[in-house]
Amino acid sequence: MKIVLAEDRSGQLHGEHSFTSDVIRVGRDPAVCHYFFPQEQWPMVSRKHAEFRLSEGRYLIADANSRFGTFVNGQRITDPVEVRVGSQVQLGTGGPILRVISIEQAPLSRPGDTARAGWEYSSSAAPVSADDPVHSKNANSSANGAQAGASEN
Repeated sequence: MKIVLAEDRSGQLHGEHSFTSDVIRVGRDPAVCHYFFPQEQWPMVSRKHAEFRLSEGRYLIADANSRFGTFVNGQRITDPVEVRVGSQVQLGTGGPILRVISIEQAPLSRPGDTARAGWEYSSSAAPVSADDPVHSKNANSSANGAQAGASEN
């Protein structure tokens, strides 16, 4: 399956980042997070803030014991919650908002297929900070200045 996320800044979407992994970590730490934010701009975001998890054909968001909490559509979550197209995930009060742009089912694989699961890699696999809208870690993007760990297509 594939999930596409974008940062929502006052209703304007900035960048689209595609992920195909079973777990997508979001937070400030680029060493472990696939979608990451700079501490200077987003101090309320924990190093490992939350995780999107694929479970039984649907994506859930779970808080990773963050200090300022994770919110889905304005409601603080304490247990994993299913996200759908249009869901808004906020990292801490006043923190960045990620909007779920799309969730796509993976095509059924056939015996002998060599398709790999996991991340879609672009030409730039080097991790960079969320300040850089052109590069990132382990994802594809059609960025418009998004703050994320994804590469521009």
